[in-house]
Amino acid sequence: TDSLTAVAEHRRRFPNGRLAEEREALRVRALSGAGRTHEARTAAAAFAERFPRSVLLPRLSPESK
Repeated sequence: TDSLTAVAEHRRRFPNGRLAEEREALRVRALSGAGRTHEARTAAAAFAERFPRSVLLPRLSPESK
């Protein structure tokens, strides 16, 4: 999808930029919305490991859909 393309481009250009946390959360949501459930779960687990105190974390759980 276009959103995943934009997220991938941002990730390539700014891998550790100020918006990395928001970008990775958006990636999880976009993968989920595209029906790519396994990839979304893997990305969510990586997000939780990288950003364990993120206020966005609850929004990435399966119950938040």
